[in-house]
Amino acid sequence: MFRFDGTDLTVLLTDIKHAADAAIVAEKIHDAISMPYSYKGIDIRLSSVIGVSIYPTDGTDSQTLIRNANSAIVEATKTQAPYLLYDSEMHKKAIARLTLKSELQRAFEARQFVLHYQPFVDKDGAIVGAEALIRWNHPERGLLFPGAFIGVAEETRLISAIDRWALFEVCHELARWQDVPDFFISINISAKDLLDEYLVEATQQALAAAGDISPERLKLELTESISMDDPGKSIETMKALMALGLDVWIDDFGTGQSSLSYLKHLPAVVLKIDRVFIEQIADNADDREYLRSIVSAIRSRGKKVIIEGVSTREQAEQLAAIHFEYLQGFHFSKGVPADDLHTLVRDHGSLPVAEPTET
Repeated sequence: MFRFDGTDLTVLLTDIKHAADAAIVAEKIHDAISMPYSYKGIDIRLSSVIGVSIYPTDGTDSQTLIRNANSAIVEATKTQAPYLLYDSEMHKKAIARLTLKSELQRAFEARQFVLHYQPFVDKDGAIVGAEALIRWNHPERGLLFPGAFIGVAEETRLISAIDRWALFEVCHELARWQDVPDFFISINISAKDLLDEYLVEATQQALAAAGDISPERLKLELTESISMDDPGKSIETMKALMALGLDVWIDDFGTGQSSLSYLKHLPAVVLKIDRVFIEQIADNADDREYLRSIVSAIRSRGKKVIIEGVSTREQAEQLAAIHFEYLQGFHFSKGVPADDLHTLVRDHGSLPVAEPTET
């Protein structure tokens, strides 16, 4: 911080990832300045107005950045805002991000997170298991999917708390399926979780808290890109998790740019082939052949195959000629609440559910 002119002070932030981070600092500075203090028995309260400009969006040299920050101060004074970003659209996004962070914390405390379950089916369409998917039951915006909040959660420590809650919730859900002993549930592991030295211990505790359930019914999914960030650490963690008796899967395989030769070093027993490889297989013979070659290479290394993102009947029909273990996608079912999953298995047993014919 340095004095720029008279009572004007300038703060230079050299390491911010998002505009919201600058807004957070501005808010903290404003709150600190506004804190009343006593001097010789007199209560004194200072006021401040803060303008924020961001390189290179709002300028590529110091004079332009300072000038635009001053313009933001003028506008903030007019609107009686404690701080304002020079770019109004960026300001709105920054405030929205700040609001989301605050709402996320309250959401966890208010137990607004829920799990939905998207089924896995075998070649006959029989439901054999499901993937647990996090949802936020927002009191004003309705049901939110991970894309709307996971990125912000990962920037805070809250993602670890959410992951732990989901892990315990999945194990308790597995306990409800004791009458279907082969039914399994998979859950995604975040990058932060994979690097957490207590992940194995937490998994063990979650299994124990759920009672007498077989660990092999719990499947932990990590994306290919996460496993490639630190292969040595990834393999070590996978082996420790599998020593508990559960399976580790690689999700979104094919998007992380790893070589197939790397597969033989992975202890993961299942690879989920990303949806991008099946989008055009219904009408593109080259894509079908390419998918066959990928599946063949995976199986030649002793791995099992799940194909995700099956959204149409035509895709499912083309996949009948592929050697896979399970399929997953909207063609069979979207993610549904736990009770609805029980209904699907009890009343139908296989997917997709045939539409009633008119008589």
